Amino acid sequence: MWAFQPLGVSEGESRMLSSLIKHGEQTVLELSKLAGTNRSYTYQALERLRKAGLITQIKTPERVLWQAMPKESILASMDKAKKSVEDDLRASEKREKIQDTEIRIFKGKKGIRSVCDDIATSGTKVIGFGAEGKIKKYLPYEYQHIFEQFTKNKTHFELVALRGKTPGSKDYLKLKHFKKRFETCVEVNVYEDKTILFFWKDNLQAIEIRDKDVANSFRNFHKQFWERFK
Repeated sequence: MWAFQPLGVSEGESRMLSSLIKHGEQTVLELSKLAGTNRSYTYQALERLRKAGLITQIKTPERVLWQAMPKESILASMDKAKKSVEDDLRASEKREKIQDTEIRIFKGKKGIRSVCDDIATSGTKVIGFGAEGKIKKYLPYEYQHIFEQFTKNKTHFELVALRGKTPGSKDYLKLKHFKKRFETCVEVNVYEDKTILFFWKDNLQAIEIRDKDVANSFRNFHKQFWERFK
């Protein structure tokens, strides 16, 4: 890496700028020798450095000289370039953070079953809210196995739900209910860094959002409900 690379100058341009700072005013020929660049390149590079605001031209009756801008001005340009790089890095981090969010869609009984299997084997507490007792209705032949897996793996649930009937053992299940009943086909389960939205309809679907911030946001919502309801 050369000295003034952060300013977007080439290695040859950097040598020329360093020479002007170190030796002061120079003609094209003198600068070409000091920087080790050929004359044609030196003319072109000087023009680029001038447009970048890093050097200036001095014309006298005898000759044309080139000099570097004051050190303070060059340092200010470097600070500006540094800030631009930092801004780009922050923007890149934000884009990466957005890209880190993974979304998957599961369809049909087989898809819902795979989501339930993943919940059962997670080994973590599951919080959620929404519809209750929908598994038995929409997966009448699978629900018994699913709940056996929940029990076997000691998957604990803490749910705020509508009043209804939930099959299976209640050892792993803590329930609180909304005060008023209303219709919903949506159930939300949160575990690990995953948020699952179940859509209990004839065309069964579930959306898995894998994002720590999203999961924690739903946990905060759940905590507010849980503390308010008996």
